[in-house]
Amino acid sequence: MSQATDAFAALEYFFDAKFPNLVPNELFVSGESYGGIYVPYLSWKIYEHNKLIDDKVVTGRTRYNLKGFMVGNGATDWDFDVSPSFPSIAYNFNLIPKKTYDDYNKLGCKVFFNDFKPRLGSDQAECAKLWDDDVSGSMCNLTGDLNWYDLYRPKYGEGLALEDR
Repeated sequence: MSQATDAFAALEYFFDAKFPNLVPNELFVSGESYGGIYVPYLSWKIYEHNKLIDDKVVTGRTRYNLKGFMVGNGATDWDFDVSPSFPSIAYNFNLIPKKTYDDYNKLGCKVFFNDFKPRLGSDQAECAKLWDDDVSGSMCNLTGDLNWYDLYRPKYGEGLALEDR
């Protein structure tokens, strides 16, 4: 929660010290990817702040006109998001063969984003063959040229879909 406290302090500085004329505007907090963690916490912090003002627990503070929050392609729980969900997404989009998907699941393979946790699976060598991008026919190898922010468009440059071509 310290991130929410820091972000709220920045928001207070932005509105109170720099742009008080913007305080009446509707406020939407938004983010993408790891913002799926940060955005709800900051929104809750603003909500709690406003509630203290509304309940007259505190006075002399600015009430912010929070209207909502938005998260696109949000990560919320690394045990499920990104890499752990990748095989089922790849299979359901018909990007990997059923055998690869079935073998991966049968072995209990699981890879976590940036390897923040040890990989799981009853046969680590076989799991690596099914997953890693340097192995021909692996999930990452078969999908490496795709744009994961939009599977319906091709990948450009480093993978960001910055423009339609």
